[in-house]
Amino acid sequence: MSIFLNLYKKSKYICLSCLEENPFYVSKCKLICFFALHVQIHMMKAGNSMRISIVCRELSGRGGMETVFKNVITHLIQKGDEVELIIFGGSHDKKWLESIPHHIIEMPRSNLIKIYYNSLVVYSRLLRNFNPEVILVTDPYFIYQTKLVTSRMKRKPAIGSWVHFELSALIKVQQLASAHFHLAISKGIGRQIEEVNGGRSDNIHIIYNPVAISEMTVPRPDIATFLYVGRLEDEYKKISDFLKALSQLKGEFKTIMIGDGPDHEPLVALSRQLGINDRVEWRGWQYNPWDQIPPVSCLVLTSRLEGFGLVLVEAMSKGIPCISTDCPSGPSEIIRGGENGWLVPPGDVGAISSMLQNVIDQPEILPSQEAVRESVKHFDTSLLMNKLRDVLQTEINKTDKNILSV
Repeated sequence: MSIFLNLYKKSKYICLSCLEENPFYVSKCKLICFFALHVQIHMMKAGNSMRISIVCRELSGRGGMETVFKNVITHLIQKGDEVELIIFGGSHDKKWLESIPHHIIEMPRSNLIKIYYNSLVVYSRLLRNFNPEVILVTDPYFIYQTKLVTSRMKRKPAIGSWVHFELSALIKVQQLASAHFHLAISKGIGRQIEEVNGGRSDNIHIIYNPVAISEMTVPRPDIATFLYVGRLEDEYKKISDFLKALSQLKGEFKTIMIGDGPDHEPLVALSRQLGINDRVEWRGWQYNPWDQIPPVSCLVLTSRLEGFGLVLVEAMSKGIPCISTDCPSGPSEIIRGGENGWLVPPGDVGAISSMLQNVIDQPEILPSQEAVRESVKHFDTSLLMNKLRDVLQTEINKTDKNILSV
C-alpha cells in the first residue's frame, strides 16, 4: 500500500509539474499523468470529501455575504471538506476572516500591470497549489478569468457561479453562461440566471442562504419598536423610504437602526429633517447584532433590490416577524402574509407607513414568536448544507466523467 501511495504522490507531482511548468515534457509522461489523474479522482471519491475554492471580489467585511461565507465555509470544513476563500482586493474589516482559510489577491488601482499579473499569475498559482475539485465564483466578472487560468490544469475543476445580488446590479453577467453550473440563492435569481443562460435551467440549483435557527426568541416590547439591521446605503436598501414612512406615523413608537455604511450621515440628517430623530436610535455596526437585540415588534426592510433577504430569515429565526418590500427576488420566498410578516410594494411609502401603523394600533396582529421561527426552519444550516454538498459532488462527478471520456 505504501508503494502505491508513493507512486500516486510521485505521479501527482509529475503531472502538475509537467503541465504547469515544463510543457515540453508533456508527451513523455502523458501515461503516468493520466494514471495520476485516475488515482486522484478515485481517492477523493473514496473519502467523500471535497476541495472547494470560493472566489469573490473586494468586501467590506460587514455584510450579508460575509455572514454566509463564514457560515458555509465553517460547516463544509466540519464535514471534512477542504475550503479556501480567495478575495480579489481583500476585505476592509478582516475580523470575520480570522477563522477562515483565505488568500487575498492585491488589486492596486494605481498599477494596471500589477493588477493583470495578480489576476492571472498569482490567481493561477493559488489554484494550482490548492488544486480544487470545484470553484464557486461569486461575481460573473471572474468566470472567464477562472476558466482561463484553469485551462492548463490536467484535472479541470467544475466551475460554478454563486451570485448574491440581483443581476441588474452586476457587470459582465453574460459570462454566467460559460459556468458549468449555477447556485441560485433564490428562485428569482434562478430565473434571472436562466435568461442569460440561454434558457437552460437543468444546471441551475436553488440553494438558499443558510441560517442557524435559534432556540431563543426575542421578546415583544410594550411600545411598538421597529428594527433595521444592515448596511446604511440608500441606492438599493432605500432606507429613506423607511424613514419617510416613520414620519407619517401616529402614536407612540421607536426605531432601532443597527449597521453602518456610506449613507449614515445623510440618513441621520434626513431623520432630523423629518422630525423623527428623537424616535430613532442609531446603534452603529455590531459584530453579533442578534445577540444584543432588545425587545422589538418587527424588522423592516424597504429595499428596491435583494438577492435573497438573509436578514429576514435571521430575524425570523429569533421569532421576529418582518415587514418587507416585495422585491423582484427574495422576500416573497421567505414571507408568508400574516404567518411571519407582510409584503408591501417597493417604493410605496404610503403602504409601508400603513403597515407600520397597523402594528402600532393593533399589536395583536403580530404572529407568535414560535410560529415565526417555525416558518423558516427549512432554511436551517444543517438541511441546506447537506443539499449544497450533494449538488457540489454531483457537479464534480459530471466534470470527472467529461475528463475521463476525453
